[in-house]
Amino acid sequence: MKEITVKNRNCGSYGYFWRNDPDLKKVTILNPEDFKKPDFISDSDLVQGGLCDHKEIIHRNKMMTFLFDNPKLREKISKWSDINRSISSLPKSENNFLAYYEKKNPHWQLIEEIIVDLEKRKKDLPLRIETFLNELKDYRKKLFLPEKDMAERVKAKLNQTTQMDGVIEFKDFRCKFENSTIIGQKAFQAAWSPNYSAHIPSFLRKWKIFSFFGITKLAQRIADYNAKVSAKKSAIILNFPNSLIIDIEKGLKEILYTGKKTTSEAPLMKFLALKKQHFNFGIQFSYGESGLFIKPIYVNKSENNDEIPLHFSKYSAWNHNKKKPIVRAIEKAKIDFNKTIGLQKAQEVIDFINKYSKLQFGVNYGIDSPATNRDFRWNFLSNIYSSDENVEIYIKLRNERAWFFSRLEEILELCNKISNFQSVALRNNLPLCMPKIKNSGTGVTFLALAPIDMMNQGKKMFPFSFPSINGRMICLTGRHGRGKSVAGNSILQSLWLAQSGLPVFAESFEFDIKDVIGAIVNDEGEGSTATIFLQKAKNLLKNIQKVPVEKSLIFIDEIGKGTQEDAGMKLGVRLLKTISKNGYSAVFNTQIMDLANFAKNDLDAICLKVENNHQFSPGIGEGGMEDLIKEIGLDKYLS
Repeated sequence: MKEITVKNRNCGSYGYFWRNDPDLKKVTILNPEDFKKPDFISDSDLVQGGLCDHKEIIHRNKMMTFLFDNPKLREKISKWSDINRSISSLPKSENNFLAYYEKKNPHWQLIEEIIVDLEKRKKDLPLRIETFLNELKDYRKKLFLPEKDMAERVKAKLNQTTQMDGVIEFKDFRCKFENSTIIGQKAFQAAWSPNYSAHIPSFLRKWKIFSFFGITKLAQRIADYNAKVSAKKSAIILNFPNSLIIDIEKGLKEILYTGKKTTSEAPLMKFLALKKQHFNFGIQFSYGESGLFIKPIYVNKSENNDEIPLHFSKYSAWNHNKKKPIVRAIEKAKIDFNKTIGLQKAQEVIDFINKYSKLQFGVNYGIDSPATNRDFRWNFLSNIYSSDENVEIYIKLRNERAWFFSRLEEILELCNKISNFQSVALRNNLPLCMPKIKNSGTGVTFLALAPIDMMNQGKKMFPFSFPSINGRMICLTGRHGRGKSVAGNSILQSLWLAQSGLPVFAESFEFDIKDVIGAIVNDEGEGSTATIFLQKAKNLLKNIQKVPVEKSLIFIDEIGKGTQEDAGMKLGVRLLKTISKNGYSAVFNTQIMDLANFAKNDLDAICLKVENNHQFSPGIGEGGMEDLIKEIGLDKYLS
């Protein structure tokens, strides 16, 4: 059974490799006003940080460790995402359908590359990436050949979209449109599109009573349906399309004025001026599955009625009534042509053009037809996708591409998160690692942990190391302002990062998953400093007992402050005895030396004193008030 079940293949960016649903269990933070999340972490959906959901933390850790350890794969994922953004949707426009399918389908090329690369790493893949790999292979198996077949059907249908033949006349050889006749057939793709709305009687739209009974909507549905059905039969084109004029004008200019001996229209214009006559000329055209072709067939300045034979492609219509207008159009064209036989002067013009330009009368020229293609082929691609033979596979392909896009974007976001952490580490000259989850035993152990509580303060940060924090107390003493509070806060913040599935700024970091973290750090709250401390201590002890002793970690800053030293000492003794008796994992600091000695001698606490550069060594150290007074320069103002 697969570990992941995706009910909706079009789900959001996160939730496949990195669950972010609201029912994920989060670590309980006691006195949350005294704990601040690392300020370089955004509140994006990806983070969903500080979890105590064991299963999700383990999956996240394996995912991020795999990506962290494979920088070349992260580069490939970035490349794959860039490629996929450009091809994530099925082609729908004139400039990419045939290009997309002309060679090997780029989407399946990308899928194949990903499968091959992940297969090479299969023994190291986290379960969620392995599941993704298997789903990709299943996706390829089910949809590769059906899409190939659909593409062939669509391509064949596009080539059958429209057949048009006719004649267009231009004035004075300046390629200025004069008049035209068009004879042809337009297939159903060009006659109807999904957004088309047929006309219904105006009184149905105006009279509210029809809207009240729903007659208007019913009539609209019937009209739209009939239009769609009719569109599946041939439809005759009687109005000359502007897009066809645009393509013929452009193609003709390129042929007529790209001369054999000159690239200017001036010789032709000069020649015609000497003849003191205006000459129009006719172009026979044919548009179909092979493209657009034109052939110059006459010069219009003649009284001769000798007939010029006209050869049009076959035309068809789906009933007798539809054939009548096309027959009339052909007859009219023949009459017009019979009036336009070239005289000797017209023949001189023809001879001149044949000699000085690439244009040759009676010769077929293939020209580009982007505007005509757009109007009579490509604009109706969505109709072909939605046809009965294609619609089911099209919907599956569209949904699977959306699913694949969201998966790549999600894993790219994970890679980017690692890159962001690496940038922070590099900028601050800090170590970075993926934390390890303890498979057996408890405790938090680290080496060279960065004091991230002082991140973005513009100060140099010196990583520090502690003994394992596991069911005993660690007491911090020593010089004021050397990093005792920063160290305690940074341990909690780093644990929060680890339980978010994210990297930690340390050479190594190993932990068991905690359900509760707590802190007593600042003096914010109602009452005096002592009152606030006591209230927070009560909240901490009251709630920490609700979870197994190994499932919590606490930090208490400056035990005994805010009252007389004797009272502070007594409070500290009682508080530390309670913590020690219950076996809580705790880090605390104090400036009361007797309290530190009591913790060391009577409660077996590990005592560390802070040195310069925020380094800790075994022992108990005084606050160094005199040194601090001199360092600040207060001694100059004291008597």
